[in-house]
Amino acid sequence: MAKNILQKQDQNFASRSLPVVQRVLHKYPSIALSQPDPAWTSIRQICATQLFAPTKIKSFQPIILEEVRSMLRSIDAEGKQKSCARSKLHAAFSNIISMMPLGKKLQMNESNSTANASSHLTSLLVESIELSSIFYISDWVPWLAWMDLQGCERKSKVLGGKLQKVWTEIIDERRQYRNIVGPERKDTDFLDILISAFEAQDPLLEYEKITPILYDIFAGGTDTSSITVEWALAELISHPSKMKRVQDEIDEVVGNSRLVEQDDVQNIPYFQAVIKETMRLHPVIPFLVPRMAKQECRIEDFDIPANALTFINVWAIGGDENVWENPLDFSPERFLGSDFDIRGRHFELLPFGSGRRVCPGMLLGITNVNLMLACLLQAFHFEPDERLDKIEKFGFVMALANPLLLKASRRIPIHLLE
Repeated sequence: MAKNILQKQDQNFASRSLPVVQRVLHKYPSIALSQPDPAWTSIRQICATQLFAPTKIKSFQPIILEEVRSMLRSIDAEGKQKSCARSKLHAAFSNIISMMPLGKKLQMNESNSTANASSHLTSLLVESIELSSIFYISDWVPWLAWMDLQGCERKSKVLGGKLQKVWTEIIDERRQYRNIVGPERKDTDFLDILISAFEAQDPLLEYEKITPILYDIFAGGTDTSSITVEWALAELISHPSKMKRVQDEIDEVVGNSRLVEQDDVQNIPYFQAVIKETMRLHPVIPFLVPRMAKQECRIEDFDIPANALTFINVWAIGGDENVWENPLDFSPERFLGSDFDIRGRHFELLPFGSGRRVCPGMLLGITNVNLMLACLLQAFHFEPDERLDKIEKFGFVMALANPLLLKASRRIPIHLLE
């Protein structure tokens, strides 16, 4: 069924429905929720060539590794206290994602903000993701929307105003700098490229056209990567023999004289299998972003009306015993010697979706997760925690209900982290 929708009838199911929360948060729809029109195609092309291209991502590797080192240094390696994996991962990935389009760490953008602490971008992004995860009855029973029964529309208006204020400060600062530099300036990063592209179309640039794009990049690149690494660590900590196997593999290929780099990943197949198994068992977006049928169609024995929302339940596919042997077991070995990939070609494993609405930042997400998880496993031994539970908290994203606490001891020389 997923293959039918995402491949054979991909064009018909490329449209989106715009939930109330997202409609109120942003004046213009984000990349993920825009309709597949020429404007959407143009923005996707800019993102694909200027931010998510393999050569661009490779050029970002020093930035990624520096933030990885910073995160590793922040972990207590004496085992005296436990570190909250989620908060540390979130901070590291936020800085990585901020450096790529804006050329600044997230804390630098926030420290320049005149907004109060409650309006800082980090907390606003987390709040917006949580608000978007609520099952909002007005999306499904529109005639009740005027009552705003759950208060989501009211909260979205307040949150949208705060988000817009922070984005406006960031863009204002950049445009002022561009005006000072003058015609000789060059587009040095993704934000410059976006501003130039929109100014060429509209000299009286509305910031609201840029902000949903930045929102997608930050929200999509921070939360999903953090949750994936946290799930992988939780599974490995609760399976010490598998943890040892992947660490032995990293030690054999990389050693302890340097940190893992992206080029090393192709030479550590069991590590790759751990990533795939984590994404199979714990897909971060369990239903993907819903698609909408543009026209009436027929799929197998079902008549699908126009404008019907379609959810691809990748969580259920990953747990289907007709597809996977012992589907509820964490078993990276199932992927050894197989050609399964996570890029949308195999419809049994679709963490990033497939077709024309596949996640545009897929390669960047894979790179960030690979480097962060591999360096964590190389750098530290993690002690199993008897109180560790893997209860899932369902929403738009699926995270551990209780954040993972790490008790670690260092496995590599400390100078590698400096």
